[in-house]
Amino acid sequence: MSIDVAAFADVPEGGTLRVMLEETPVCLINLGGSVTALHDTCTHARASLAEGYVDEGTIECPRHGARFDCASGEALTPPASTPQPSFAVTIENGRVHLDPTPSHPHPFDS
Repeated sequence: MSIDVAAFADVPEGGTLRVMLEETPVCLINLGGSVTALHDTCTHARASLAEGYVDEGTIECPRHGARFDCASGEALTPPASTPQPSFAVTIENGRVHLDPTPSHPHPFDS
């Protein structure tokens, strides 16, 4: 089951959009017309990734500069070492839908 979270047109090309997936903040990332989704709270210092910088398939946390792979959530540079949970994305009728089950639990979620 997927959940409708946003209009595709609201996710800027090469940019981000913060949305809520039930109680979970999610960062949508538009990479050349393909949308990926990561948990929005950085696994290192709790900053919002949606406020970060997207470049060449990675997103940089605005607080300490840790970089994550936009598709997998893999932590690529220190100070982060824990990957970001990712969510499966589908686009239907111009709407972004997310699978509510993350790839793995977020360390700050209880």
